[in-house]
Amino acid sequence: MTVRSFLVAGALLVATVAAGAGQVPFERIREAAAEPGSWLTYSGTYDSHRFSSLDQIDRSNAKDLQVRWVYQMSGPGLVETTPIVADSVMYITEPPTKVTALDLRTGRKLWSWAAELPRELRNIGFPRVNRGVRWMPARGRYGGRRRWPTTPRVTP
Repeated sequence: MTVRSFLVAGALLVATVAAGAGQVPFERIREAAAEPGSWLTYSGTYDSHRFSSLDQIDRSNAKDLQVRWVYQMSGPGLVETTPIVADSVMYITEPPTKVTALDLRTGRKLWSWAAELPRELRNIGFPRVNRGVRWMPARGRYGGRRRWPTTPRVTP
């Protein structure tokens, strides 16, 4: 397994753990546009427009926005993710393999989970980075169960 493949598999593993906690049905993700206050997929909705139909903030009042809370990530590293928001919880990833759930109203950390990376894992040519979490719909034979092992492995 290449380092890149390993990191992709690790990101999927992390996403799986986060998904088990939320149990968002497939139908809810498919109809995500009807829930503009949530951001259930990487691009917001299945059509990937990355657009919210919320209209409370516009050009006339954007200048009045104020910071309500700030979350400081637990360590250094690259962050190239899109948070997932559902049911007043924001799910984020922190470098290199941590998933964290935050209370959307207060920014308080609800929980975190991180996969251990093998010591023999080496980065060659690019830094360790993940692309965030995604919901795994709770349907079919996998609904709510992990689909991948919880211990990442490096194959020589």
